[in-house]
Amino acid sequence: MRINAEELLRRYATGERDFADIKFSARLLDGEDLREINLSGADLIRVDLSGTNLRNANLSGARLICANLTAANLEGANLFGADLSGADCIGTNFRDADLSETILSLSLIHI
Repeated sequence: MRINAEELLRRYATGERDFADIKFSARLLDGEDLREINLSGADLIRVDLSGTNLRNANLSGARLICANLTAANLEGANLFGADLSGADCIGTNFRDADLSETILSLSLIHI
């Protein structure tokens, strides 16, 4: 299912949290509060998530290739098997996140 930022934020605001396997058509979600969202298997390639609160989010198997995660909060997030190839992770909070089998090749990481 393809979804844009406005639709995702509207549905999230009404309490929906399960957005597994979505194909995100927007490129900008910076600074949003998306705690506990389920984006497992989602296609988030080149999405700007800088400063976004993704605490305790499920991003297992998500494709975050070349995504901007600068200063994002991923504390306690499930990133098992996610692909962060080429992602910008400068200042990203990965405290207590599950990074098992996460692909981080060519990612910029500076904590």
